[in-house]
Amino acid sequence: MNTRFLLIPTTVLLLAACHQNPPVVELNTPKVSISDKMATANHYVAQSEETQMDGFVQRRDWKMLTLKCGARLMEYQTGKGAAIDYEDSVHVRYTVTTLTDKILYSDHEEDFVAGRLQTIVGLDEAVMHLRRGSKAHLIIPSEAAYGVPGDGDRIPTRTVLVMDLEIL
Repeated sequence: MNTRFLLIPTTVLLLAACHQNPPVVELNTPKVSISDKMATANHYVAQSEETQMDGFVQRRDWKMLTLKCGARLMEYQTGKGAAIDYEDSVHVRYTVTTLTDKILYSDHEEDFVAGRLQTIVGLDEAVMHLRRGSKAHLIIPSEAAYGVPGDGDRIPTRTVLVMDLEIL
C-alpha cells in the first residue's frame, strides 16, 4: 500500500510539471524590416524571370539584344521606313504570349507616343530600336510590363511577356 500512496503524489507532480510553460529564449538575430523582405523577394523573382527568359531564348536559338529595362529584342525583318525617334507617334501590331506559349492577345493594335512610357515600358523602349515596317521578337520581364497586378484582363500577375511585334 505504501507504493500506492507514493504513486499518486508522483503522478500529480509529473502532470503539474508538464503543464508549465517552457522558458523563453531570446535569440540575438537582427530584425529584418518588411521593406527588406520585399526587396529580397523581388530580387528572387527578377532572378527567376531572367533564368526563364535565358532558357526560352536558348531553346529557340534567338540572338537578342538586352535593353536597359531588361527586355530582350530580336529584329527578324528590318523595316524600310524611318527610324522611330523620341515622341514619334507609333502604331504597332503584336501578339502576346507567355513563356509557355499561351496566347494572351492576338493581333492587338495600339497607338502611342514613343519615349513617354505611356504603354508597356519594355515595348516603348523596344520600338525606339526599330524602324517603321520592322518585325521583331520581344521578351519583356514582368517589371517592365504589367508587374505585380497584371493588366486586370488576360495578363496574370508577374507575367513575362513574349511579343511578336510589327511597327506599322
